[in-house]
Amino acid sequence: MKWLKANNRILDKLESIGNCAFNGCLSLERLGDEAKVIIIPATITYLGYDAFGNCTQFETITINMVGSIGSSAFYGCTGLTTITISDTVTTIEAYAFQDCTAARSITIAEGVTSIGSYAFNNCAITEIVVPDSVTEIGEAAFYGCNHLEKMILPFLGKNIDAEYVTFKLNIENFSKYSNQSF
Repeated sequence: MKWLKANNRILDKLESIGNCAFNGCLSLERLGDEAKVIIIPATITYLGYDAFGNCTQFETITINMVGSIGSSAFYGCTGLTTITISDTVTTIEAYAFQDCTAARSITIAEGVTSIGSYAFNNCAITEIVVPDSVTEIGEAAFYGCNHLEKMILPFLGKNIDAEYVTFKLNIENFSKYSNQSF
């Protein structure tokens, strides 16, 4: 399956994408009209675990759904370079984008409250802004992000257990850009 272009009326009525729905579809490169782009519509209220796991051909994902991004939903999507998560998403579950090794640009909108363990493990991001709405970051959420140079955490100082926010980061840059000093 190279692409799935459903009639927009069908996409607009779709409410869920089940567990492992497209897992391992190595040639899947789009969901909708644009090549190399997956757009999860706002009508989706459930995105199952491993739904797009190991789909390597698409480069951009825009998630407009309501609710949570399932565990390992985009695990191993090695072609993925740009991730945009809308303000209607509340939870990014564990391993959601783990091993998306080309993911350089990740935008997380205000509204997300929880980022699960290893959610962005081994991504290629250089910079991330975690929105103020986030109240929980799981263990090693940004672990293995070896290119990460700048992280903005406006909520720092709230009830976040820093022991479990594990990532490799140049502490000099971290101090320069955070709202808290260390």
